[in-house]
Parts: sequence; structure tokens; C-alpha cells
Amino acid sequence: MKKLAKLTALSLSSVISFAAFNSAYATSYQIFADLNFANPASLNTVKNGELIIGNATLFSRTHFSGSALGVNGSTTSYNNDALPYGRIAMRVSPKFVIGFDITEPYYTNITYPNNNFANAFATATVLRDVNYSPKISYQATERLALGAGLDFNNLYNGQLSFALIPAGHGAAAGVPLINKADSWATGWDVGLSYVLTPATFLNFAYYSLIVQHAKGESDFGAAVNNGFSADVKLPATWIVNGIQMLSPVWALSGTIRYTQWNTVRFTVLQNTVVGNVTVPDHFYNNASYELATHYQINQKWGALAAIDYEPNVQPTYTRNIGLPTYNRYIPAIGADYELTKGLKAKLIYAHVFVKAPINLTAAGAHLLGTERINVDVLDFSLNYDF
Repeated sequence: MKKLAKLTALSLSSVISFAAFNSAYATSYQIFADLNFANPASLNTVKNGELIIGNATLFSRTHFSGSALGVNGSTTSYNNDALPYGRIAMRVSPKFVIGFDITEPYYTNITYPNNNFANAFATATVLRDVNYSPKISYQATERLALGAGLDFNNLYNGQLSFALIPAGHGAAAGVPLINKADSWATGWDVGLSYVLTPATFLNFAYYSLIVQHAKGESDFGAAVNNGFSADVKLPATWIVNGIQMLSPVWALSGTIRYTQWNTVRFTVLQNTVVGNVTVPDHFYNNASYELATHYQINQKWGALAAIDYEPNVQPTYTRNIGLPTYNRYIPAIGADYELTKGLKAKLIYAHVFVKAPINLTAAGAHLLGTERINVDVLDFSLNYDF
């Protein structure tokens, strides 16, 4: 969420509010790591140049309790991670702005102890990537801006690991089959921003499907297969956003994100130490919703709040403890402060709540219980307009 400092000068009767619109838009539709899936058309708010440096720090706890292979118990994953992001953008003409974003849009890191009672189903599920995205924005008319970009995505750590011999079942119990791979792939994005009235703004963005043909190695103790591979599909996403200025200093924003998860039907682990392994996912498309607001208290201080709801994307019978996709509720609050002319700081706190039912049967093995995810997020960024 970016600061709405420019909105203090906004006149609701003027038609010059395109710049104010984009400032509001970028503020509203991403709770943390807020350059993820940014509308490339919004670059046309840049006056001369812009530099953004930020980091979202995640403190996560994932706890499963239930039964696995007829054994009752519980296990917990604790992880702390940092997701840095940044942007540099420059105006090259009255109508064109170019920019370059670095983000980490797809994040999963759930790691249980190797000897946990449910280790036959999961020990580590990791997806860490970096997206390098050059973008361009064109001011087509006084009210309409268009944008486009390329997305060079580096999946630098993709891991799906589990124990071949469950905990308590022999000398090799708790030794995981570690399947790890990495790769590069390319996608693209487009967007538009339109000033409907001096106080109402509409925005649209689309990010394409990216398919990572990841390659790496599969390890089980001393056994290694360097021919391991798996396709990882990062789904296409549509974003529609509307902003209403309730006053010159108060903005209200609503966003719908539609994600085409149905491309993720199966994950096929090819050439593991024990051969090919097919993991059924059966994801389906979903729409998530966000309502956000920003109020400019005075020339220096602004306050913001948001609530994000992301519905379930997977049936219960294929949901595993390594990737407990389910309804997510994410409230957030924050503040921004103008340190000096052109330099602004922003701090946001968000919390992620998930309570996922698990009822999975795979290869005759049954997993039943409940998984709770709680994540505290601190997002700090500096924005310099030069």
C-alpha cells in the first residue's frame, strides 16, 4: 500500500486527478509485498523518477493435529522469512514512463521435523521465487493510461519432500525423500487505468500463466538422482479495482482478484530416487476480495487499514499438510510518514488466519485432522520521488 500524500491537494471538482488515482490504486490492492501484481499502467503517476525499497518479514506458525496412518499426534512448522521488493521508474517523455520491479510473488515455506508423526505425507514444502519485471506505461488520453510488462521469474527453490518410511517404522524412519529443483520462466502483464469521474477511478491488470520446467535432484540418504524434474505452474491472475474518493484526504478502495488455479491439476515428480510420483492437487479457480482505506491525517502522517479474504482453492480430499490451501482472512493496519520532501516511510502490520480441514487418502494411507496457520507480517518500505 503506497501513501496518498498527493491526495491532500486533490480537488474533487477538477479533472486533473489521474495522478491522484494511481497513488490511491497502488496503495490499495496489495496488503504486503505491495508491488506484486502491480498495475503497469500506474507507472504514469511518476513525475520524474521513483525509487521504492521494501521488505515484508513473515513470522509463521503452521500446526497440524489429527491422525496419520492410524497414529494420533501433532506437529508444528515454525518459519521466519524475509521477502524484499523494490522498484525504480523514470519518466522518459510527457506520455511514457518506464520502470523495473523486483518482487517475490509466490511464497510457500512449511517445514516439519523429519521424524514428525505425519512425515509420510510431508516434511518440507517450499516455493521461493524472484520476479524481475521491466514495465512501460503510456498516457493514451487525459483519462486513460495503458501499461505492459514482462515477468522473468526465477524459481530458485522448489522443494517437495516426505518420508518413504514413516516415523516409528524402522531404522530409516524419519529420513525424507528430498526433491529439490529450480528454473527460469517468462510471463507478461498488461493493465489500464481510467478516470471515470474526478473522484472515481477504475483499474484493470492481467498477469499471464508462467510454467516453470524445474530441474534438480532427488535424494534419499546416500541415494541420489540428478535427473529429477517437475513442472510448476504459476497461475494467471486478473485484477479489477475501483477507488472512490470520499473527500480530498480519504480514499476507499475495493479489489477483486480472479486466479486461474485450475491449471494445477497434478504435480508430477519425475525421476525421483523411487521413480515417478504423481501428487493430485485438483485446484479450482477462485476470486479473492479486498477492501482498503487510507486517510491523510495531515501533511506528514497517513493511516491505512484493509481486510482481505481469499477463499479455498482445493477440495478437502486432496489437501495435504504441506500445502493447506483453505480460506484465508487477512486484516491489516498501517501508517505512513513523510521523512523529508520526496522521501516517505511506510509500516504495515498484517495477520493471516487459516483453519484448514484435512481428510486425505493417498496410496491407501489416510491423513485426518485440522491445520491452523497463523502468520504475522511486518512490511516496511521507503519511497523516494526524485
